[in-house]
Amino acid sequence: MRSFLEDELHFVITRCIAVSLPYKAHTHHRRQHHRMIL
Repeated sequence: MRSFLEDELHFVITRCIAVSLPYKAHTHHRRQHHRMIL
C-alpha cells in the first residue's frame, strides 16, 4: 500500500512538473521579449 501511494505521488509530481515547467519558461520568455521591445 505504501509503495503504491509513493508511485502515485511520484506520478502526480512528475506530471505537475512536466506541465508547469514549459508554461513558466513560456511566460518568462514573453516577459523578456516584451522588455526588449520596450
